[in-house]
Amino acid sequence: MPLRRDPLFALQDIAESAEAIADYTAGLDEEAFLADPMRRDAVERRFMTIGEALTRLERAAPKLAARIPMLRKAVGFRNILAHDYDDVDFEIVRSAALHHLPELRRTVEALLAELDSTPPPPSADREEK
Repeated sequence: MPLRRDPLFALQDIAESAEAIADYTAGLDEEAFLADPMRRDAVERRFMTIGEALTRLERAAPKLAARIPMLRKAVGFRNILAHDYDDVDFEIVRSAALHHLPELRRTVEALLAELDSTPPPPSADREEK
């Protein structure tokens, strides 16, 4: 499987983007967030990255992806951001960052921890001769 299709990389992309969104929105009330187009765009972009990474994860590891309860909603949100960009409601984007993203982040971090503690398959330990 190509390197970027590895489920671990998809989960890491999600975790990194979720952390970035949390950083970008920390300490901002709704008015301050809505008044800052650069921050809004950054958050929107990171949500799109999350949706793309979830799509990659679903293709590469469907059983693992099925353990993320909000996967379909997050991918759908990405599609709205990408394809209905002229109708994006940044109050909804901010709400997603504050109210839905923490749950996704916890789920992904738990999956990453689980993958990190899983020993590699025996074939990964063999040296090619």
